[in-house]
Amino acid sequence: MLLIPLALGLAAAGGPEAASLLLVPALTFLFLSRYAALPAAVRLLEGKPAPPGFVARRFLWTAVYLGASLACLVAALLSTPPGAFAVTLRVAAATTLLGAAQTALVFAGRGRSLGAELLGMAGLASAAPLVIVASGGPLDAQALGVGMVALGYFVSTLAFVRAWRARARGSAVAGAGLAAHLVLAALLVVLWREGFIPAGALAAFVPVFARTAWGLRFPPQTIRTLGWREAAVALAFTGIAVAAFLGRAGGE
Repeated sequence: MLLIPLALGLAAAGGPEAASLLLVPALTFLFLSRYAALPAAVRLLEGKPAPPGFVARRFLWTAVYLGASLACLVAALLSTPPGAFAVTLRVAAATTLLGAAQTALVFAGRGRSLGAELLGMAGLASAAPLVIVASGGPLDAQALGVGMVALGYFVSTLAFVRAWRARARGSAVAGAGLAAHLVLAALLVVLWREGFIPAGALAAFVPVFARTAWGLRFPPQTIRTLGWREAAVALAFTGIAVAAFLGRAGGE
């Protein structure tokens, strides 16, 4: 989920620019800083004991990763094409705020709630239009459409995994997962008809929807099997979507 929006954004931008390439390590280091900080911060907030030096090491690495992320972000902003600095800064701020809001929900003990997961996914998906504007592209319907394609894939994954877990318990949530995919399919068609996404982006969801139908009919028996299936679907989706966005960028 960290890498897919970056790949789609680079494809839709028509090729990498210095600023967009610098955003890749900037966002990666930002992700790593959150990963390093959360376990220590949650322990402190809950008053749980920690091994000696655990909290100090975690916060040291958090500072290192944040510093590296900030350095890459500043370098990216300074490398933006003429006229792209302001819009890149605004989109980067929006991405950061979405991530910060989701992190706040984690601290509040609601990190696994549906709202928190969707908020985090939206923050990750926003990296796609961020890469596009950093490359000098406009923040228009097509740029937003790239982010929506990434978010749509993330929502499908969330709905399927929740439905898979619910099916194992005999819960009705499995039906909600199918309903979510029907709504997602309708929204994707609307996005295509309104010019937000190319037709090839719809094709990228064929393996995604096939995974859901197959997975609920013949559910994987272990988390490991589920993970390998999801990795294969992610690769297929990304490959088709990247080709679709490259084709549209080349046509322009």
